[in-house]
Amino acid sequence: VEAANRVEFLKSNKVDIILANFTQTPQRAEQVDFCLPYMKVALGVAVPKDSNITSVEDLKDKTLLLNKGTTADAYFTQNYPDIKTLKYDQNTETFAALMDKRGDALSHDNTLL
Repeated sequence: VEAANRVEFLKSNKVDIILANFTQTPQRAEQVDFCLPYMKVALGVAVPKDSNITSVEDLKDKTLLLNKGTTADAYFTQNYPDIKTLKYDQNTETFAALMDKRGDALSHDNTLL
């Protein structure tokens, strides 16, 4: 189940439990229950080897690839509205977009990067 659909799947009883990178946010906690965390995850950014991007500030005038509905999507949309983003539904689409140079960097949970 992709991140953008997890709350919907739980609320509609399509699934009973989600075991995945699923960050507890205030908005999600209003709709579904969370257990105690079973691992710690941080956001990371992946870039091609030949990239000169080394910090978030370097993303100015660049395109950042994100998965819709993820913590990375929420974080960059809220905190860096000036960074251009392209958003995809599936992890495979987002990583393919980076490999195909449709974007300059990709942000996701560090466990996936």
